[in-house]
Amino acid sequence: MKHVFVLRHAQKNLLTGGITKKGEEECHQAQRIYPQFSLVICSEKKRTYESALHLTNTEPQADSRANIEHDSGKELVALILETLKKLQDNENAVIVTHEPCLAPAFSLLQHKIPHQEQIHFGALQGFIIDEKKKVKLLK
Repeated sequence: MKHVFVLRHAQKNLLTGGITKKGEEECHQAQRIYPQFSLVICSEKKRTYESALHLTNTEPQADSRANIEHDSGKELVALILETLKKLQDNENAVIVTHEPCLAPAFSLLQHKIPHQEQIHFGALQGFIIDEKKKVKLLK
């Protein structure tokens, strides 16, 4: 079964725009929980790049559809569905993104009106979607 994990970046360092040391540690701890990823995607922001790199030890591909400015979630949903199509059987991908587009994308994938329910995703939280488009929260 193909899976795409969609996660919020680790704790942001306000001075550098990257992630904090605590964020790096959380990424390394999360490595033990998550599977291997065949495809690693992030937004163009430093904090998502660093989170993806520390989480997977793989150079991520930047994609503007995972950017914070796309707060409707539609662009992120398109990226998620495209990523699912690229995967082979039993492969996993991860997209590291931002909370403002993560919550609306989750709602859209569940066929709910975005912002109908208030969901907040903390650092390295998100959801998983499989090839049958079944969506499940990761907390």
